[in-house]
Amino acid sequence: MDELITLIREPVKSIAKAKNRNMMRTYKLLLAEWIIIILAFLAVPLAAGSVMGLEAIVATFVMGIVLTLFFGYLMTLAMKILGGKGDFYHGLTVLVYTVYPLSLGALVMSIVSLTASLIAMLLGLIIVSVLAVMSFAMFFRTIMDLFRVDAIRAFIVFQMMFLEFYILLILGMAGASAFLGSAATLV
Repeated sequence: MDELITLIREPVKSIAKAKNRNMMRTYKLLLAEWIIIILAFLAVPLAAGSVMGLEAIVATFVMGIVLTLFFGYLMTLAMKILGGKGDFYHGLTVLVYTVYPLSLGALVMSIVSLTASLIAMLLGLIIVSVLAVMSFAMFFRTIMDLFRVDAIRAFIVFQMMFLEFYILLILGMAGASAFLGSAATLV
């Protein structure tokens, strides 16, 4: 639990600590952030008056972890090609440290969405803005520190990862659309 607080309060100290190769710490943070994301996802249907099914919760949790591991591999692959000196631990740690503040932001906004207060919404947006800036800054800092590369290569990898995520999102939506379309013809 202390690691979760330190990552937000003292991100530079946490990143420096990550250089000591502790895969168990990275896995714990990975699990914690996806539990936070699940909690954030639970608040949205609650606000609409419905409940998310257990299957959807488990599927989101498992897919989130699998995708994070996959993107950690892609991060490592890209960094190796660009001359980075790291391995899978470093790629996964970059993503875990980056997603954690965003997961907290998602939880804050989900909780705020349960209220009908404009002031709470504005406060939530301010908190999310701070966490998003932290997240992007941590992305660059962890890449530069863990893979020992310059800011230009870190920026290139950031663009590559963003593009890859976008492509997978589009392909996933196209695949879901095709599946739903073919399933509708069976009825």
